Amino acid sequence: MIVPLFGVTIVCKEEGKFTGGEPFDNNTGGREETLSMMAPQRKTTAPCHRGFDIKAPLESGTITIAVSYSPFLWPFKMSTIRQFKADMNADKKTVWLPQ
Repeated sequence: MIVPLFGVTIVCKEEGKFTGGEPFDNNTGGREETLSMMAPQRKTTAPCHRGFDIKAPLESGTITIAVSYSPFLWPFKMSTIRQFKADMNADKKTVWLPQ
């Protein structure tokens, strides 16, 4: 990004289930962040995962991050959505892979 962005809104939704079928859904308050302006070359952290009680190993999970913004002197809003899916590696550890 080489120009400032205005009205940057970041929304995050997490959903999935633990082994045994117990679901989790972390789409509660505090998962949206709005920045009035974001300077060029600045980075920010999405307001995702705030933690949850692990009751069993994760069976499946999806994180969706949506960002909308207006580039400097551009009259229209632009947006992008990225999704990450949980997968188990050979060591039985959860990794989040882009979709």
